[in-house]
Amino acid sequence: MNEIKVDTEELSEYLYDKLISVSLIPTGNDVEVLANIFFNYLIQKDIIEEINLDNNEKFKENS
Repeated sequence: MNEIKVDTEELSEYLYDKLISVSLIPTGNDVEVLANIFFNYLIQKDIIEEINLDNNEKFKENS
């Protein structure tokens, strides 16, 4: 099984850029909410598994 580290800040920036590119302007903490929804979906579908290490969230790919 390959381990991957998911950087939530990087994902938030990616989502923000994609929303802007389609003329949607996120307000408040919209991007963080979307990132949490995305992560929860991946966990629910058993695509990733959450592992907490030293207060850093690390996700690994399920295979």
